[in-house]
Amino acid sequence: MTQKTVTVAQQTLEQLRQQAAETTQRLTQTLETFIPRANQVIDQTRQRIFENEAVPAQEKMVSIFEPHTDIIVWGKENHPVEYGHKVWLNEVDGGIVNHYRILDGNLSDELQWEPSLQAHVSTFNQPPEQASADRGLYSEPN
Repeated sequence: MTQKTVTVAQQTLEQLRQQAAETTQRLTQTLETFIPRANQVIDQTRQRIFENEAVPAQEKMVSIFEPHTDIIVWGKENHPVEYGHKVWLNEVDGGIVNHYRILDGNLSDELQWEPSLQAHVSTFNQPPEQASADRGLYSEPN
């Protein structure tokens, strides 16, 4: 069904490209954006379902509307996988957020300790007197 929809969209796109109206140009741009995304989803579905091959997470498209959406594996029983972006927050006393980062991909929490401390020093020109984090940041160096 998706392949049929893409085929009709491609035919429509070819017809729209022959017209110069502003309305058709906007529709042309929309189709030029979504047709390749839909083809990518079709290809990865064929690869996973019919060819029984794994598609690496960084190559998967999980949303044609937000193709930059990351696959976040938490490893928790009630939320094993989520989709979106990890946002990293630094807080000071009183719950005031003094720094944030939107992480690219599904980076390990353990790797966020050092950048968080560096951000604190950059903001306050000194290390924190006390710092705490959840167990996901634990490692011997941290």
